[in-house]
Amino acid sequence: MNPKVTTSFNIAETYARFLQSERTLPDRYLAERSPMVRNLDALFDMVFTGLSKHSRALLSVLALLSPGRSNIIKRLLTYTR
Repeated sequence: MNPKVTTSFNIAETYARFLQSERTLPDRYLAERSPMVRNLDALFDMVFTGLSKHSRALLSVLALLSPGRSNIIKRLLTYTR
């Protein structure tokens, strides 16, 4: 478990950490974030900050995929040669 994100924080401390995460988000290249996307990005950043850069990139891509009928996420994660 990431020691920076733990259940020992109370609501006020967690909210303060969220606001800090929101303030330190990097700019987007193409357009400004909408308020909802900004909040989601801040939450994602706060929760997954302990992951490596590559792990975070993989989660970002997988989050865009719809499982649908082909169940592509499961197939990607269980691919073997």
